[in-house]
Amino acid sequence: MWVAFVIDSKNVEPKTDKAKVVEGQQRAAGVQKELNASKLEPDFNGPALTPKQQRILNELLLDAAKKGNKEKVKKWLDKGADVNFANKMKVTPLMLASMGGSTEIVELLLDRGAGIDLQDINGATALMGASMFGRTETVMLLVKRGANVNARTFDGKSPLMLSSMRGDLESVKFLVTRGASVNARTDDGKTPLMFASMNGNAAIVRFLVKKGAKVNVASDEGKTALDYAQKKEIVKFLKKYGA
Repeated sequence: MWVAFVIDSKNVEPKTDKAKVVEGQQRAAGVQKELNASKLEPDFNGPALTPKQQRILNELLLDAAKKGNKEKVKKWLDKGADVNFANKMKVTPLMLASMGGSTEIVELLLDRGAGIDLQDINGATALMGASMFGRTETVMLLVKRGANVNARTFDGKSPLMLSSMRGDLESVKFLVTRGASVNARTDDGKTPLMFASMNGNAAIVRFLVKKGAKVNVASDEGKTALDYAQKKEIVKFLKKYGA
């Protein structure tokens, strides 16, 4: 959970009377109360959650998902945290758990109703987070639970592109077997093959070509996978297949 404090130095007075001292003490007590409520063991056992309690619970859930703490995730869900709560970046607990490869938490969140294809402010889904960080087991779980393998970020990147970029051959193979497009293109015309080529992932380059990736298609800047190639073995392979 993230708590920010702002001190307005323009309103600080060098002298004060007793009433102002009391007012300051009350304000400090209120801040401390807020802090105590936001820490690890707040009491949410009342008949109904207040808006403040709901907000704190939701943020605690995000924090637990980020840290991979399954016990805390379950606890805050049981207390009433919103499984689909999103922060200012529209990041959800499922996205954080997926990026961290916390597969058991991912499964728990999905069982509790987490939206599997929700998007953050960049259009990324939980599957994309898992793909981007090379969380193969989580990638497989999300797809098996119904995640869209051809979802796109707002600039056109797909999970397969991110796995190709990362160099996660196992995830690449799995995504392709589950219907991911090997010739999908970003808004600027890049393909999974180009991402694999520019990142020197030779095994993925070979796999994608053998699965039908187009070797000579060009991006918007006029470059092909061969132009992006960072390794001699990739150059040699692509030329062998007509580049």
